[in-house]
Amino acid sequence: AKSYIIVGMMLSFVILALTLATGISYGLIQPPNLNFDVSQDAQVVNTTSEVSSEEELVNNTLRGVVTIYTQESGELKSQGSGFIYKDDYIMSNEHVVRGASNYYIKYKEDDWGEAELVGSDEDTDIAILEYDTAPDYVKSLPMQINLPNVGQRVISLGAPNGLDSTVTNGIISGTERSVKIGTQFSIPDTIQTDTALNKGNSGGPLVSLDNGAVVGVNRATEGENIGYAVSSRIANHVGTKIINKGYHQHSYLGIRTVTLTPIVREYGVVEPDNGLVVRDVIERTPADEVLNSNVSNNNTTQDNPDVIVGIEGEDVEDNEDLASYLMRNTEPGDVVTISVY
Repeated sequence: AKSYIIVGMMLSFVILALTLATGISYGLIQPPNLNFDVSQDAQVVNTTSEVSSEEELVNNTLRGVVTIYTQESGELKSQGSGFIYKDDYIMSNEHVVRGASNYYIKYKEDDWGEAELVGSDEDTDIAILEYDTAPDYVKSLPMQINLPNVGQRVISLGAPNGLDSTVTNGIISGTERSVKIGTQFSIPDTIQTDTALNKGNSGGPLVSLDNGAVVGVNRATEGENIGYAVSSRIANHVGTKIINKGYHQHSYLGIRTVTLTPIVREYGVVEPDNGLVVRDVIERTPADEVLNSNVSNNNTTQDNPDVIVGIEGEDVEDNEDLASYLMRNTEPGDVVTISVY
């Protein structure tokens, strides 16, 4: 069923359902008692706060950074990084914990513990581990839910090549990147940084030197001085869902799009000024028989494809805008209003 509202050349309609894309769910096991305990609640910050010195900021932050070793069938499987997130939980990357059955945590002062996997999400590369006990110096790190500014000074903390408590510095090189990770989804709101990242840094925090808050979760490099981190607002959104449910489900429309550029206009799309051209609509998805693409079912080009210019009243200029909105504001089965030209 569709509901159409025509205003000039602008068409608004309602897609009645979003298709489920289910995250990975893992069961819980009981970690051992290590005879020391701490409970830290995560903080969320939106504004900067002064710190007496950068050295103090770094040392305080390292108290919440851990090294993760994973094991499967008695064999060491992987080594990565993570940080204390909230309520006795550690955040890291999905690819760090993938395929393992045992998780060993090394804290700042060579203290060791174990953790259990609560759940992970391959499509955002986020994983949550739960620990039962930790040294009393351990602290949770605040998460900055608004995106950092390009040029903002940051540090990456972790254990590259197993070198615990390594700190590298740099800046935010870019924000709102969409980075493909080998699944059907791209990660929206990805942060680009030039801080040095190496094997073993995965899952460690990218931290602002302005306020000591985590702005991203480091996950990959692509060439010299190009590193990527999952933004804290995406990581916090997914991490909360994993803690509450054990998994995260992704909503999607079922379309392939291309950003409207001068090059695309040469193929006949004249208006509007900005938007997403619907290149293809996948059969048996929420957008099927609702959106018009410029490719028919028999792969022939069609005239007048829909151009998405908004979702729920917010402007859409590129795929990043659409993907970010769906990730942060919708659940599978929600009804959303899409504005098309």
